[in-house]
Amino acid sequence: TCEIQRITDPTELDIIEPIWAGVERGQLGVFRDVLARDMAAGITTIHVARVDGVAASMGGTFYAANDFANLWGGATLPDYRRRGLYRTLLASRLVEARDRGKKFLRVDCGPMSRPIVERSGFTCIGMVWTYRYGDDSPHMDE
Repeated sequence: TCEIQRITDPTELDIIEPIWAGVERGQLGVFRDVLARDMAAGITTIHVARVDGVAASMGGTFYAANDFANLWGGATLPDYRRRGLYRTLLASRLVEARDRGKKFLRVDCGPMSRPIVERSGFTCIGMVWTYRYGDDSPHMDE
């Protein structure tokens, strides 16, 4: 059984910590403070897919002050992949963005999520590479 939980309260960020760490992103660290601030301001929400009560997948949305909603942070624990959780969270966030009056969506996604996003009707119009100071090789954002 899959259940979607919408998190808007910064005190509930502990729910996503195991997912974030479970996909090898490490700890939320300073990002936790940014999320808490943005959630308190009502400009960020996080949707969590629970499978039999276990927080197995997550995705966040940042609501800009313009017509855009930015979808980010999609992550599914390895043991729960290939069950449609990411796609379900994508749809849940699309409905929320529409209900908030957003006309455009921007999706941050890596190579694993890109096929799912494209099957949902999105078109890739650009790529982002991260450069680290002192390192002259690009690193594809994931």
